[in-house]
Amino acid sequence: MPEIQPGQTVVARTASDREIEKRAVTGVVMGHDFPVVWVSRPEEWEAAERDGRKPDAVPWPAEDVRSPFEKFTDLTRRIMAVPKAEVDAKRQSEAKAKARKS
Repeated sequence: MPEIQPGQTVVARTASDREIEKRAVTGVVMGHDFPVVWVSRPEEWEAAERDGRKPDAVPWPAEDVRSPFEKFTDLTRRIMAVPKAEVDAKRQSEAKAKARKS
C-alpha cells in the first residue's frame, strides 16, 4: 500500500461515491476523531505554489483517499497508516483538556 505524500495527486471518494482528483497537502494524520489527509483542489495547489504560500485545504477521511494507481478496497484503507504514538498522544491531550474543564 503506497503512502500518500504531500504534493501527490490523489483520488478522493465523495459521500455520493464519486471519485474526484485532489492534491494531498499532507500524508495521513490524525484528525479529531479519525485519520485524515488534508487535500486541496489541483488548481489551488498550483496557485499556492506560484504565490509561495500554503494551499487552502480540507481534511478528507483517509480511508477515502487513494493513489490514482490503487483501487478502493478494504486492503487499501489507511487507518492503520497513522502511527499509534500519534493516536495515543492525541487522546492523552484530549483527556488532559477535558480534565482541566472539569
